[in-house]
Amino acid sequence: MSCSPIPPSAPEEALPQPLRATRQLCLGSYFALIGLYALMRLTAEEINFTIMAAQCLPLLVFAPGLVGNRHKSYNWLCFVVLAYFLFVVPNVMSGKSDWNDWIQLVLICIVFTAAMFTSRWLQAWQFYQKHKDTDVSAQQDSTDKESEKPS
Repeated sequence: MSCSPIPPSAPEEALPQPLRATRQLCLGSYFALIGLYALMRLTAEEINFTIMAAQCLPLLVFAPGLVGNRHKSYNWLCFVVLAYFLFVVPNVMSGKSDWNDWIQLVLICIVFTAAMFTSRWLQAWQFYQKHKDTDVSAQQDSTDKESEKPS
């Protein structure tokens, strides 16, 4: 079974409303999380591009698939975001947590949940789009055959 993305010509309005909302929420929180990591590293006393790359690049790998509406990219994003969750929770639960630790935790939870729902609904919508034309033609063929039968 091939994983076909939504055609680029399909307007955003063609998507069902729940899918559109979760996709926008996922993309917004995804880019906000990447922006937060970049901002944290660029405003630190000593700028360390290695740490910034280690935080941002694993997330940026999924950008083309997310923008291209590939449900498998949303699935894999969920797995990668779980690793970020494992790193951030001890920071939040320690007595020395900072405001950015809490923002990271909230954004990670939003990205995970929205990506999970987007992946599922996107896969179902793509399946529906792929099979709706074949279902209509199959129904027309069966109706034509029934009308040809003598009574």
